[in-house]
Amino acid sequence: MRLALFLAGWLVLYSGLMWVVALAQQPGPRGEPGVVILDGFRPPPGLCLPCRYRRCRDGDTVEISLPESKRRWAIRLKDCWAPEMNEPGGPAAKRRAEELLEEAEQLHVFIPAPGNWENLLANLTFDRIPGYIWLSDLETLNGRLIREGHATAERVD
Repeated sequence: MRLALFLAGWLVLYSGLMWVVALAQQPGPRGEPGVVILDGFRPPPGLCLPCRYRRCRDGDTVEISLPESKRRWAIRLKDCWAPEMNEPGGPAAKRRAEELLEEAEQLHVFIPAPGNWENLLANLTFDRIPGYIWLSDLETLNGRLIREGHATAERVD
């Protein structure tokens, strides 16, 4: 009996560790290994805030607002390129982004720190702020659109 309980405890611990390892091996938006953030580990520099979805301009630009504000901010999905609205696949990418955003219970926007002034100016394009929209604790809109084939992780001209 004690051996059975001991083995069951190790099995639970082992399966939990395998889940964390599998999660860490999921590719990020650029295909890089995923990152698991656990208590005690420092997240990457940047700004992460809860937000509300307002509308999609296209498949890779989302308008959001902060909970206590009516001001809208355009977020350009970082490392995610969807077809333009006048190109094949553009309207479908926008519709899928709208569906995912409307289904999400709690959204967060993460805006990575630019590192220096030149990077900040280079990243601000067409009144948009580059960032990631988190649909849940484990998934970004950016990555989901890429995985479903509505966008690419590399710019295609």
